[in-house]
Amino acid sequence: MRQGIPSSLRSIAGRVTVAAALAASVSLISLAAPATASPAAAPEATAAPRPDAPASNRQVPGRVHKVEGKARTGATRPGSARKSSTSEYPLPMPSWSNDMHRNFGVAFTGTNTGVVATHSVNIDGDPHPDDFVYAPTTYPGSGSCIEMVTVYRSGLFISPFDWCGGGWQTGTEVTPSFQTNYIRSSAYSVKIEKTNATTNQWTAYLYNYTTSAWDTFYVSSGTNTSAEGWDIFEVYTWWDPATTEGYYCDNTDGYEFTASDIDLKVGGVWVDASSSNTDQNLFSWGTDGATYGCPDLQFQWNSAASYTVTNPVTAPATCTVDYVPSSWGNGFTANLSLTNSVALSGWSLAFTFAGNQAITNAWNANYQQTGQNVTLTNQTHNGTVAANTPVQFGFQGTYSGTNTDPTTATLTSGGSQYTCSVV
Repeated sequence: MRQGIPSSLRSIAGRVTVAAALAASVSLISLAAPATASPAAAPEATAAPRPDAPASNRQVPGRVHKVEGKARTGATRPGSARKSSTSEYPLPMPSWSNDMHRNFGVAFTGTNTGVVATHSVNIDGDPHPDDFVYAPTTYPGSGSCIEMVTVYRSGLFISPFDWCGGGWQTGTEVTPSFQTNYIRSSAYSVKIEKTNATTNQWTAYLYNYTTSAWDTFYVSSGTNTSAEGWDIFEVYTWWDPATTEGYYCDNTDGYEFTASDIDLKVGGVWVDASSSNTDQNLFSWGTDGATYGCPDLQFQWNSAASYTVTNPVTAPATCTVDYVPSSWGNGFTANLSLTNSVALSGWSLAFTFAGNQAITNAWNANYQQTGQNVTLTNQTHNGTVAANTPVQFGFQGTYSGTNTDPTTATLTSGGSQYTCSVV
């Protein structure tokens, strides 16, 4: 979905007319994420509900929250013409302007009158306020009025977007009481189905695992000309100069976004999503995480009816400085070997002497000293260093008394800082 407004193939190289954008008056009611905090695992333990399970004529409770967001523009096609100056930005990393919009998943081809899918949830979802993560989000296509979106935005919500002119509609926060009926194995099941062909009425349902029935979530009718549908991982993200990634990348560390058990209603019959009615390439920007502003992202196709996007837990960076001094009289040299588990693009190393040591010259590094505080910076030839690759440099100096080695140092590179042990 587009920064805050569910996604709907509206970017199809300019040939799809986007349904009315979210009204400017839409306001965000920010609620804290539920206290329970545990990233979701792929939904496997609970069998997927049948699309033809009975409808309950009961409304899903708690639909009181509207999601703030940009006007939706829909899933984007790799290589398509740029829609506007605020949609797509040059790749590859490390930087872009404004928000980057990317998606990965499956496009629905042909004529469908319904979709069913099971979508994972990460209960503690709370991305950066400027980022919008819609993952997963599903839309049947074929002129459907409704897209159903898992929204990570100052909490975790399930919200409908009305492509027949209504824009964002009230959704529900994934609270503990909601989870009791609608969440199993860290996932919920959603169905969107055409329920009146004459008026092009569509109804969205959530499966109630307590009653084993589909509860009504949202109903809409009207005109929409979009063709293809989708089930996608979608993100709008802003450049974070501190991490050289999209803001959401750190905020979703350890999350897993899974869509599974996707069925389509074709010719009045529910069928499995398959290679004959889906396209895995139409709306997917590849499997390089950097393309999505998050290099660690991992992408997996489980089948034509299932995909997983994982943001693995990032191990803390390790930084070590091998400090080898050699002293004589009132003089000394120190040879340093710096190794960091994260690649460096320009670096500086700062530490504090314990005594009155004073650097007089250095090699393979530039130096600056103020009192006991020293900063060594790279030279032109050794500023770019691969992960876990040592870079050597050193200096000569004078002292009186005791020439005590520093015990810790701070490495700075690319806006990030690392605490280094000195050995």
